[in-house]
Amino acid sequence: MRGRPRLLAVLGLATVVAACGDAASDGGGEGVTPDAASAPAPDAASTPAPDVAPTPEPDAAAPPAPDAATLEPDAATPDAAPPQPPPPPPRLGGDRPTTLRLPATPPPAAGYPLVLLLHGYRATSLLIDRQFGFSARVETDGFALLVPDGLNDESGFAHWNTARDGSPDDIGYLTGLVREALAAAPIDPARIYVVGHSNGGAMAYRLGCDAPELFTGIIPVSILYRLDPETCAGGPPVNLLHVHGDQDQSHPYEGDAEARSVDATVEFFAERLGCPGPPPVDGEPFDAEVTSRGPETRARAYAGCSAGTSVGRWWMQGVGHVFVLTPTGSERLLADVLAMRRTP
Repeated sequence: MRGRPRLLAVLGLATVVAACGDAASDGGGEGVTPDAASAPAPDAASTPAPDVAPTPEPDAAAPPAPDAATLEPDAATPDAAPPQPPPPPPRLGGDRPTTLRLPATPPPAAGYPLVLLLHGYRATSLLIDRQFGFSARVETDGFALLVPDGLNDESGFAHWNTARDGSPDDIGYLTGLVREALAAAPIDPARIYVVGHSNGGAMAYRLGCDAPELFTGIIPVSILYRLDPETCAGGPPVNLLHVHGDQDQSHPYEGDAEARSVDATVEFFAERLGCPGPPPVDGEPFDAEVTSRGPETRARAYAGCSAGTSVGRWWMQGVGHVFVLTPTGSERLLADVLAMRRTP
């Protein structure tokens, strides 16, 4: 049975979920303390000894090799230059520094796609990266990654200020961070995405609303859409993939008095982006979350929307507000994100 080992693998995360509290506001969300347990080391495969060619007998007719001391100075082989370590990854963000993670492989002609990953309320960059497993896939999937930290609020908890006023100006900080990345590394400006959990998901919706020219796609996770679209900046359409568990007690899948349900939100954006009907059907379920006892996630998406965009959602059955992706879930989420395009 898969469920029990997976449940044990995330006990460190689940222990702190109860301390996160429920938050129903636009900026609210649950946070957790990073799991201190490291992932189990993979089994080491035994490596066979390399084949060794037999050493040939010395040729008696061959003259002896000259003594190295008798060689002329200009005949000596110069010492090889020691290998240089790779340059450190760029640190961006000024007094709120964040590392820009880049693949070691050369970028495509247009540059690397860039993913901005945002934690939830009372959480950290370390924790959200462990939950979603994005850093481990930077090389495999060939994308650049930024995972910044929000500042503490008056209660001492890390958060993102999704308001257009007040302090800190996190909208300005995050859009500035992306522009720094564009200047510092070969980033494809047509493939910039923001993935955010809970309070970070609220910020993803805000960035898609206020900076549509900068972000190709937004991926809000475990949050409800609470913005007035009529207040959004004019600009190109933005891809949307909403990810949500139907057992989320902080931001219910079915919505609340102030926000649409997840499915109604998807239909709302599909209409705004002129997606062709009829509504898509769910694909085959897949296993995206570690504690579930089988394939629990169903995905659907409208394609062919305005400027080649898409609008979709992940329905995670039996999954709550905070969860950890399986390797399959991480791979599939990044595949869906990096597939988002927008024509000029």
